[in-house]
Amino acid sequence: MPFQINADNTEIIVTSTLVSEMLVAPGSHELILEAQLNCGTEYQVTYTPASNAYRAQSLIVKPEDFGMEEQFTGGVYKLRLIRRNLVTDLREDIRGCLFADADIRCLIVEYYAKNYDRRVPGYHAALLGLQHCGKCVCEEACLVYQQLLELLNDEGNDGCDCEQG
Repeated sequence: MPFQINADNTEIIVTSTLVSEMLVAPGSHELILEAQLNCGTEYQVTYTPASNAYRAQSLIVKPEDFGMEEQFTGGVYKLRLIRRNLVTDLREDIRGCLFADADIRCLIVEYYAKNYDRRVPGYHAALLGLQHCGKCVCEEACLVYQQLLELLNDEGNDGCDCEQG
C-alpha cells in the first residue's frame, strides 16, 4: 500500500523506498508523480528533496499540487511515482490506485436511506478497498465509480449532480 489517502481527503501519503532513498541522496534524484483522475484528467508534479512535501520519509501530496482547493476531487486516482536519477536518467517506479469519496459519501447515505438498493454500499465498499488491492485495477475501479454515479444521479438525490470531471 504505497499510496493512501487520509479520511478528510486532504493528503495522499506515499510511503516507498523510492521516497526514502531519494532523501538519503539529495540532489541526485527527483520524484515525479503522475496521476489520472477517473481514467481521464491527468496531472504531473515533480518533487525535489528541497520540496516541502515530506514527513517521516513519506511524500505528502496536497490538493494544491493538482490545482485543487482544500480536498482532492472525489473519484478514482491512478497513480505512478517515478524516481529519476538526475545524472543517469535511470527511472524506477511504483503504481497504485486509490479512491477519494469526499464528494459523494453523504449522497450515498441520502440515496441509500431513500432507495434501499444494496448495490450502492457494495460499490462504495469496493472503491474504498481499492488502495488495498495487490494489483492495479484502476480501469475496473473507474467503471465501478461510473456505475455508482449513474445510480446516484438516476434514482433520486434531490437533483444533486454527482458527475466528476
